[in-house]
Amino acid sequence: MGIETYHPIPAATLDTIWADKILAMSARPAMKWLDVYDMGYVIDHMGQMSDDDPYKRLEVACASYRSSMTTIRDGLQRDYLADLSSNYQTFKNDMQSWLPGMVFDKAE
Repeated sequence: MGIETYHPIPAATLDTIWADKILAMSARPAMKWLDVYDMGYVIDHMGQMSDDDPYKRLEVACASYRSSMTTIRDGLQRDYLADLSSNYQTFKNDMQSWLPGMVFDKAE
């Protein structure tokens, strides 16, 4: 006979994950293929938000990571990904390293 107990585990909300991902993408020299997948998933599941909510969340992320909206904008204006049609095998290899087989097959 065991004892069961439940404790809430604090976790990030999807809007926080979205803002952190935007910040991470803007700080890297190149976007990862997984970023495209992650952002698609997060945006699909975030639900309704006002137009100001994402901006407010980015401001919080900027303060947390000592960044700025200008830095994010400049970072996101870089060229990131090779053309998928000409570089599919690189995409496939990268994504298969991150996603379990069934998840990758569905995403593909």
